[in-house]
Amino acid sequence: EVTAGSAVLGDKQLFDLEPHERAQAGLFMAFQSPPAVGGVSNLDFLRAIYNAQRRAREEPELDVIEFYGLVTNKLEQLKVDPDFLNRSVNEGFSGGERKRNEMLQMSVLEPRLAVLDEIDSGLDVDALR
Repeated sequence: EVTAGSAVLGDKQLFDLEPHERAQAGLFMAFQSPPAVGGVSNLDFLRAIYNAQRRAREEPELDVIEFYGLVTNKLEQLKVDPDFLNRSVNEGFSGGERKRNEMLQMSVLEPRLAVLDEIDSGLDVDALR
């Protein structure tokens, strides 16, 4: 519970907004241990959150083919294996894979502000070699 102060992003008072409204305003939160969402592919999840942002801005949604083109470009930029898209969100992911998945989400959404909680806590040491 916030008892004093304010948090403003652009012209939005963040404390007055619900979490999804904060995301629509351009805030992205990355957590130390992001949850797994079994049964929901990364491709479906990414497309849903991307199109939710577009709807909030009254822009047309991207269909599956259009979105796949966008996300494929992001995968290449981040050097993320395209097989990531077929896996359930964070299910069975190592700590480093969860962090890469959050970076992919952030890249797709292009937030105005990203808050990253302990970004090194889930790193795969072997991936750094």
